[in-house]
Amino acid sequence: MGCSVTGCQEGDELKTDPCTVCGKLVHHMCAIAVFEGAESALNERKASSKKSKPSVASHLGSPSPQPAAPVSELGIPLTIKHARRPRCPDDIWDLIHTLEVPYKKQNPWKKSRILYRDICLLCCEKIKSRSKTHMYSWEEALCNKTHASNANDHVKLKHADHPLAILADQSATEKSKTDVETAEADADAVLDLTRGTGGAVASTTPSPGATTGAITAGESGSRFFRATEKTLNVLISKFLVSQGLPYTLCASAPFKDVIRAATGNPSFAVLGRDKHDRLLN
Repeated sequence: MGCSVTGCQEGDELKTDPCTVCGKLVHHMCAIAVFEGAESALNERKASSKKSKPSVASHLGSPSPQPAAPVSELGIPLTIKHARRPRCPDDIWDLIHTLEVPYKKQNPWKKSRILYRDICLLCCEKIKSRSKTHMYSWEEALCNKTHASNANDHVKLKHADHPLAILADQSATEKSKTDVETAEADADAVLDLTRGTGGAVASTTPSPGATTGAITAGESGSRFFRATEKTLNVLISKFLVSQGLPYTLCASAPFKDVIRAATGNPSFAVLGRDKHDRLLN
């Protein structure tokens, strides 16, 4: 089939191809004349070289990203309201604030279903001092601390060098020391009652919270005494220390059974490791 271009002077033996604009068969050399003067492209070569006018959108540019939410000096978003826990005089609540509204972490890389009600300001300071942070870094400071003791434990564990943590540890040490000294005095009083009585001493079942003491029972003149749990625990600790035995001995189930059977108190609270360690040191 011949060329579709009007006035084509090429021979019919030349190969023809469909025009990229109209689809009619034309010679390659004649394609430049197809629809000459029209708005559409004349051929593939001219279409590829023809420059398009810049659109309005190219002048406006792509939309700028949303600015980050404003944050406080501690790096906490200003939308997260927090304050000292009301009606709680303990100084620890100056460091761990309560959120006005419980918050669930939004970090897509560390998803969590937990609702957090507290935030540690010391953790916020530590996070802010990092060289690299992101918009969700502050969420690592979220926590749930129901009681002041839990909050103190958190500060002592995570921020041991903070003055309040040091003070709390010193206070706990002093209290334990006082408890041990008091219990030792009670233990000596109990031991005094068991010496030099010629077997005339009868003991009653010790009850939790009872004070060490002695009374005369009726006409027999027998002396009765009761030792507090604290006193018994100090005696247990002194026994372990003097014999070079580990604390795990009194933490074992058989030992607890012996003590509870001897005292007649099934709910007897056996010596805690912290108290034993403080007495040992």
